[in-house]
Amino acid sequence: MANGNILQILLVEEETAKKINPATGLPNKWKVARCNILDETGEVVNVGRYRIPKSLEEVAVKGTYVPTFALGVPDWGDTKGDVGPIITSLAPYQRRSVVSPSVAAQAPKAQ
Repeated sequence: MANGNILQILLVEEETAKKINPATGLPNKWKVARCNILDETGEVVNVGRYRIPKSLEEVAVKGTYVPTFALGVPDWGDTKGDVGPIITSLAPYQRRSVVSPSVAAQAPKAQ
């Protein structure tokens, strides 16, 4: 499995549960992002879905981000009750421009 540390959100969709929530009488709804995971060079190393927590719904829009992680325990889905990494914040990613050695060598020297 290839790893990356940059999250590129391509599309955000709303999903609705098939079952009715007995507390509200309505089905639960949540947002899911279709994403690419990128390495430091910007290459796609994996693709997947990210279930956006309520605390990040305003931030998690189409774009490229550097996520911050903490340990947490989800209270939903197949991993309910399992300790694992949880994305706690998303900072906009700004790709660093790299000057190639040949370009640097051609630059005029200050006198």
